[in-house]
Amino acid sequence: MARLILLDAGVVGLLCSSPFLPTVRACQAWVVAQAGAGAKVLLADLTDFEVRRELLRIRATAKLRRLDDLRSNIVPLPVNSPSWRKAAEFWAIVRRAGKPTASPDALDGDAILAGVAAVIGVPGDEVIVATTNVGHLGRFPAVDARKWETFLNRGNSEEVFGKQIASSGGSRYSDYHDRRVALSSSSCNACR
Repeated sequence: MARLILLDAGVVGLLCSSPFLPTVRACQAWVVAQAGAGAKVLLADLTDFEVRRELLRIRATAKLRRLDDLRSNIVPLPVNSPSWRKAAEFWAIVRRAGKPTASPDALDGDAILAGVAAVIGVPGDEVIVATTNVGHLGRFPAVDARKWETFLNRGNSEEVFGKQIASSGGSRYSDYHDRRVALSSSSCNACR
């Protein structure tokens, strides 16, 4: 059974923010701890698009560099045909229930990300959408959406990696990634 963690735009946006902010450092350490404990951390192309388009619009070049760095260290995940079909189903379900997650004319990134989450992995895999907005993603049936800071790895890996990484003085995601690989003496599951 694999643990697959799909990052939503709120988490990715946070990871692209100033690495000098404590919340950003905590989120970076959390991602590294998840990968260090064997989880596969995934970045859907949709999520990259959602974050990237806004960073391009506001000309946030430093954040764009951090997004590129993050993308090079996390497994990219295309949105395939089964994901689109499941997203359409989810979109219809929440609209019929009167609980849409976007305006009627919007493509609805939450429904699409939920569709991706619903079709990845194999039976028995644990698929979690790490988010900053459980309220929207939690509306979709059979999608396990959790605030990124509220769930832990199996065992105490986060405490060990979090303390070692947080005290190491690194600031960029790749610094955390390199230290995590060095600390664990293994290849990075998130980079496969």
